[in-house]
Amino acid sequence: MDKFFSKEEIKSLLEQYPFFQNQNKEFVGASPPDIFIGEYGYPKVNVGIISPPEIRSVLSSPEEWYKNHLNIKQILTLRAQLINSRFKSDIKESSKNLGVLQEIVMSKKPAETEFHLNKKPKMNLDLSNKTNPIANNAELKKVIPRENIKIERRVEYITRDTDLKSIDALIDLYNHKTEITKLNNILSAGLLGLKNNRKLVPSKWSITATDDTISKHQIEQIKSYNHIDTIQLFQNNYVGNYYYFILFPRNWSYEIIEKQGNLYWQDEEINFKRKSYAYDVTGGYYAVRLAITEYLTKIKQQASVLVLRNITEEYYAPLGVGILRELSREAFNQQPIIFETKENLFQYLRTKISLSEYLIRSKLLKELKQPSLLKFF
Repeated sequence: MDKFFSKEEIKSLLEQYPFFQNQNKEFVGASPPDIFIGEYGYPKVNVGIISPPEIRSVLSSPEEWYKNHLNIKQILTLRAQLINSRFKSDIKESSKNLGVLQEIVMSKKPAETEFHLNKKPKMNLDLSNKTNPIANNAELKKVIPRENIKIERRVEYITRDTDLKSIDALIDLYNHKTEITKLNNILSAGLLGLKNNRKLVPSKWSITATDDTISKHQIEQIKSYNHIDTIQLFQNNYVGNYYYFILFPRNWSYEIIEKQGNLYWQDEEINFKRKSYAYDVTGGYYAVRLAITEYLTKIKQQASVLVLRNITEEYYAPLGVGILRELSREAFNQQPIIFETKENLFQYLRTKISLSEYLIRSKLLKELKQPSLLKFF
């Protein structure tokens, strides 16, 4: 990103909250619930429980940010009020602190929890293109629930099943309407999969794994559906991210091209399954793909999908891929604009974005210039 909060702006933001003038190393908070599993030092990683330093509700997930139409400053202000109480753990190690973290992850609602720290939180705000912003790391001594943690029945059933593969577990919980952020955390906390295979999964990995697993499952269903019968455009924007989703009446294919200033990134899967990680677009590739496959599964139709993303200066601090998933989902809740020809489509898009470089780069458009779509081209 071209512009970030300066260190001075971050310090000023963090110092607004009275906890950081308090010398106590103990607090009682209600975990949203939210966790963060690091990747540095793998397989010995930092394991964090993210909580406000008092009993109150804090909007902690991208689903909540988008639903409430929060802007970047509001999101960062909320995240700046949280403490990441963390401890070191091997990915297959068990401990009392890890056991509490796993209970919190499965909880139906925020749980009142007592935190004991070795040192005061270090004021910081880490921003990432993949994960939610992480603030105020603190070394955790012990964590104690102050109330009985109530776990959703389906979550408890699936996490207790140590003969169920993690892929099948994710799909089952998703089909039972479990929020994507919660699925990420359950997988990250080592609560899914065969008994001997269970381990902590760094949050950056679990986010992509969840989006990838569910959308791959849906793609197999989508391939059996009939094609849509028109060229369709869906669009949406949020905090400076402008997305255009173009659906063509053709077999499943997917390409995303992102632009920020004079920089471009793109990844695609055309005719064949993607076998390697989307190193250019990274986690956003899978988050957006999930929104697309959810829509096509819902309408029981098949399409080739070209996604154009324009990142403007409004998006001055990265907030993770969750917001990209949510704005993409919302785009498909709106009515599409229908076009009879590609020329009409491109004429419309030129009123929205600088289109020529996207068209030159697109591999999917080149592939679509085949006999089966001659009537459109």
